[in-house]
Amino acid sequence: MNQHFNPSLKDIQFRILETIYKTFRGEYWPTTWAPLCNQIRCDDDRLVHDALKLLADKGQIVIKKYLHNPAMDWVVEEYTRKSDLWPFLMKGDFRIYATELGREQYEDRRSGETRNLGTPAANQVVRDTVTRLSDVLSLDQGSGRQICIRILEELVRIAVRNYQDRAYLRDHVQRFLEQSGMSPRKCEEHFYQPFLRTELQRDELLAGRVVADAAMAGGYVDIMSVGQIPIEAKVIYPDDNREDSNLCTLGVGQTARYSPLSRIGFLSVLDLRPRNSVADLSSIQDDVEVKSQLSGDGRDIIVVRVQHLCGFSTPSSTR
Repeated sequence: MNQHFNPSLKDIQFRILETIYKTFRGEYWPTTWAPLCNQIRCDDDRLVHDALKLLADKGQIVIKKYLHNPAMDWVVEEYTRKSDLWPFLMKGDFRIYATELGREQYEDRRSGETRNLGTPAANQVVRDTVTRLSDVLSLDQGSGRQICIRILEELVRIAVRNYQDRAYLRDHVQRFLEQSGMSPRKCEEHFYQPFLRTELQRDELLAGRVVADAAMAGGYVDIMSVGQIPIEAKVIYPDDNREDSNLCTLGVGQTARYSPLSRIGFLSVLDLRPRNSVADLSSIQDDVEVKSQLSGDGRDIIVVRVQHLCGFSTPSSTR
């Protein structure tokens, strides 16, 4: 999760294409050498050079310079496989254009990062969220980035299954509340946190990589994954009458405080408030929010909030 790191050659190629499509909406990337390396967060000049050359040689990008010529206004110079790329990049600015092959490569890599959660809407929510997190996620596919994506997928998967099968979560939490007298600490610590840990451990990548009550920033994280990525759990009770604006930020600051190393944390919220009218209904698209908190050193810390709603009435009783 560091700002600069040692990614692979494939990672750098993907980041170049990603910048064109995300930052410049598929048009072209106008840049010079130093800003290019800084934006893709890589200090290895040779690696960046080789990534650009491979993309160009495979026909996935085109690199052009626009040189001013008093007699001819502008002269376009284009990099070709037979020319030396180093002097081409080092003198002045240039533009990087993605070709159709580059677009296909970008889409294949992007879709390959995430799994099929069973519904197109849930899949799209995960992809959109990953895109919003890309400035914080590293390009290290072996640890931080993939762990974050998998945590996100698992929390969304829980939300999807909860919509599909009331016996999966809603019935269980209702029985627990009846037995415990709805004590906040009892539900969070003795039901929701163990439930989340069990579900996360079912995933082959996360199995054995999440622990409870890990020390961090002067406190103890509900669930900590490998890579120092915190997952906090909160419960909103049926009789909680606070404004939605307050409840939507419940736990965000605490999660951000536990994220000084990863710069990203997850907040999983069990919302038990009754939803008896159409206006109260939600959807999987509304169940995931990305919130930003400013740290003491001026950097953004991102908190991904995923809610699991268990206060739905039966559809026939909805007003």
